[in-house]
Amino acid sequence: MVQDPDALTLINIQMEDFKNQRKFFGDPMSIREVGRKPPAEWWETYGDDHPELQKFSICVLSLTCNSFRCYHNWSAFEMVGRI
Repeated sequence: MVQDPDALTLINIQMEDFKNQRKFFGDPMSIREVGRKPPAEWWETYGDDHPELQKFSICVLSLTCNSFRCYHNWSAFEMVGRI
């Protein structure tokens, strides 16, 4: 998904901060909000200090939502062929 090697390096570095709850990811409010906000909204709110990871995460979360709708449509069309 990420073609730029420099951006990919930054995402990997920022991912370590996320995994180890460093910087703003370790803030009690951001930890508290993990299960209380939709994931994309959480990233919009708390990912500002990690812009490359924030953008990547929101993009991935958006793809997941969109692909579910496609899967649902494909399942419906599959049933039409069986009738």
